[in-house]
Amino acid sequence: MKEIEAIISSVVLCDGFKKKGKNWWLQVNDVLQVINLQKSQYGNQFYINFGIYLGNVTGDEKVKINLCHIQFRLESILSANDRILIKQVLDLDNLMPEIERARELSLLMRRGSRKNGEIKLQVCDSSESLSR
Repeated sequence: MKEIEAIISSVVLCDGFKKKGKNWWLQVNDVLQVINLQKSQYGNQFYINFGIYLGNVTGDEKVKINLCHIQFRLESILSANDRILIKQVLDLDNLMPEIERARELSLLMRRGSRKNGEIKLQVCDSSESLSR
C-alpha cells in the first residue's frame, strides 16, 4: 500500500495537495478537493476516490471523502481499456514490477485528470464553476 501512496503523492503534492494518512486535500477558493486511497475489504485491491466539498474549510479541519458533495472513483472517468488497466495496477496480488506499476498508475491518474492537453487535477476552483 505504501508504494501506491507514494505514487499518488508524487502526482498530486506538486499541485499543492496536502497529505494525511491515505487522504490528500486541496482547498481552492470555496471548493475542497479530496483524493482518498481505499483498500478493498475482500483482498489486496485498492481504489482511488475523488471528492469535491463545497465550502471553505479552515485550519487543520479536513473533510472525509464520504462527506463530499460530489464523489467518484478514478476508474469512472477513464476509458474502458484504462478501467481494465487501473484494476490490474491497483491489485497488489497482480504481480507487476514496481517501476511499471508506478509508471502506469501515474499515467492513469494524469489521463483521468487531463483537460485540454494539460495536467489538471483541480476539477474546479469555485462552487460557481460547477454550475457552468
